[in-house]
Amino acid sequence: QAHSFAEQRLGDAVRAEVAHARQTIEALHRRIKGFHESLKKGGSGKMWKDSWRKIGWGLFKREELVDVRRRLEAHKTSLQLRVQVLQLESS
Repeated sequence: QAHSFAEQRLGDAVRAEVAHARQTIEALHRRIKGFHESLKKGGSGKMWKDSWRKIGWGLFKREELVDVRRRLEAHKTSLQLRVQVLQLESS
């Protein structure tokens, strides 16, 4: 019985970690949504707006992407460890 309780706790932890990773991705999507039109091939058709958006992207968003990548890597590592524990507990 204790074994299944431990597995359930680990399963809950995995689901929580996945939810946190999803929140990180969704937050990034919301933050970069305004840049999409200007950064796509051909731009938005408004040259000045596109130029300012590209400058803003280059100056401000790259560091944010590095941070998001770091956080997603941490989520991935945590998930891998938890799945390994689940596999060990199951064998």
